[in-house]
Amino acid sequence: MSEAIVFGAGQMGVPIAYALKILGHDVTVYDSFEDNIEKSKQYLGVEEDLDNGYLSTDGIYVSKANVEDIDNLESGADIVVSALPFWCNLIVAKYCIDKGIPYCDLGGDVETTDEIVYLAKQRATAPMATDQGLAPGLVNITAEQGCELLQNKPYGVFMAVGGLPQEPGNNPLNYINTWSIEGLINEYKGEGWGIIEGEKTKLPALAGLQDVMVGEEELEAFFTSGGTSHTIDAMLKRGVQYCTYKTLRYPGHRD
Repeated sequence: MSEAIVFGAGQMGVPIAYALKILGHDVTVYDSFEDNIEKSKQYLGVEEDLDNGYLSTDGIYVSKANVEDIDNLESGADIVVSALPFWCNLIVAKYCIDKGIPYCDLGGDVETTDEIVYLAKQRATAPMATDQGLAPGLVNITAEQGCELLQNKPYGVFMAVGGLPQEPGNNPLNYINTWSIEGLINEYKGEGWGIIEGEKTKLPALAGLQDVMVGEEELEAFFTSGGTSHTIDAMLKRGVQYCTYKTLRYPGHRD
């Protein structure tokens, strides 16, 4: 049975660990925050409390450890997943490159992803998959596969994602955060990349506000950073003239 390590016992890390266990892996989860470890017990259940963590009812070992001490952790891992805030991904990725361990993360920050990709091209001996969340991640894969299925070269590609509550009005922002709050704030500042009139162009976060209809639901869309990931470079090679990514929210969220 293969061994999987998940860094991060938050809202993304715990479901990832559970899914890996269901797929037949031995799973260990590391997190430096006691609160995250305690909250994860509600999801995973506790079979046995241990000195530095616990064993879940499904046999997942959850332990307290700081990602900066990664070199001191005993590991015979066959795969490592980083479900940590984006600025920690580089630490885990470098470790996996040095150890020759397959790696993936949920991405979200262009500069961090660029450095991981650069290092992977230089030194990695095992698969390194960064930006594997929803956006960046699934939305980019879907867009690129969609282009491959078209008989004619697409003129423009518009990507949009919004992890929204089913009904607005739960709070003034009409939003429920289901992932890293640090990652969310990071997407709302800085700049993202797009293609405008065939040129790779920086697009400021929160700009480009427009109304969008999704089914019968009226939403707003605006640029955020990170969502286009490396799709922009792939679309440039295809000759696409316009390519952007926008975040979807209920009306009034941005302002």
